[in-house]
Amino acid sequence: MDKMNQSASANPEQLLQAYAALLKDNQDPKTYFKKKKYSPYFEEYCQKQEEVFTQIKTYWAQLAGSTASAEALPEQTEESKADEKTSENSKTREELPQPQQEFLIQLAHAIAAAAGHEIEELRGIKKGSRQSELNLFMVTSVFPCTLKLWPEQGEALCQEIVKEWKKVFPETELGYADYEKLNAGFRSFWGFFTGR
Repeated sequence: MDKMNQSASANPEQLLQAYAALLKDNQDPKTYFKKKKYSPYFEEYCQKQEEVFTQIKTYWAQLAGSTASAEALPEQTEESKADEKTSENSKTREELPQPQQEFLIQLAHAIAAAAGHEIEELRGIKKGSRQSELNLFMVTSVFPCTLKLWPEQGEALCQEIVKEWKKVFPETELGYADYEKLNAGFRSFWGFFTGR
């Protein structure tokens, strides 16, 4: 585990690959997105992803530290330090320092590109079916897990993923919600598709 943390902090490319791997071995959401199955499935999925988010948050803190030290002035007031702390915990990308903004975009691009590569060889119905499964997997697994395990910046990252997903899949309107909303409303979600 220490080797993994050291290599992750030394190589942001590995973090991007690790985040994109959240799509790896995904299940068809129709198998788990049911009242009795979703909660245990989601908890297990998030437990498997905790290490990835620990590494991402460690790297994020390093980015915040390097940005803060580069911008620090000897006469920096307590008020400006408080403003800095607020921007570190901000949920909108535009309020973040440039290196952190770029990292969010890179994470979003990595997972969207991984999805694009997965279906690029497929054709016709298989391609459409696989893309639908990936869309639902993002909505039911990756987005809520990101929001749960990275509450400080999960919202901003999800917003970036939606933008990047649209670039890879131009005809797709992807949305996101946290686990609580999905778990409370999944009957109406499936009812929308099934007419029940």
